[in-house]
Amino acid sequence: MAVPQGRTAQGFEKQWGVNYLAHFALTQFIFDLINKDSGRVVSLSSLAAHYGKINWMDPNFSDDYQSMAAYQQSKLAMLMFSLALHRRVHRVNYGLRSTAAHSSLSATNLFTRRACKVNGGLARPAQNGLLPIFTQSPDKGALPNLYTDNSHHTRSSDCYGLRRMLDSTGPLT
Repeated sequence: MAVPQGRTAQGFEKQWGVNYLAHFALTQFIFDLINKDSGRVVSLSSLAAHYGKINWMDPNFSDDYQSMAAYQQSKLAMLMFSLALHRRVHRVNYGLRSTAAHSSLSATNLFTRRACKVNGGLARPAQNGLLPIFTQSPDKGALPNLYTDNSHHTRSSDCYGLRRMLDSTGPLT
């Protein structure tokens, strides 16, 4: 999340490449192996997608790198991919579900002092000990992903996460 500027081996901006392009390519590569009647593809997004926009003119941020904007773009792209895949499989009457999930704000190593230097705006709450108010444990943060991967009650095209405090904690929906 919001890493210093870097490139994948293929030359793409690192977050765009890892968070979006790699997932897209993997899904395309294994698509024929997925059960079209009952399979599912779960796209991992983030709360950051709410603030994202796609930089259509420069998705690799070659001219003006902004680490958080690049992260937000990659996670918004995952939501867009999930919805586009849902529409395509629905159009051909497959039962395959394309859903998305986000882990909200989880108290992980993304909020260490070193990581907060990169993540800027999160540094002060993390250093002042306020982050526990807005986060939950990594185990609880994993619940939306596990639910979306395993539940028979998820609906294609939906995004699952925790709902309270700006989607950062609370019950799963």
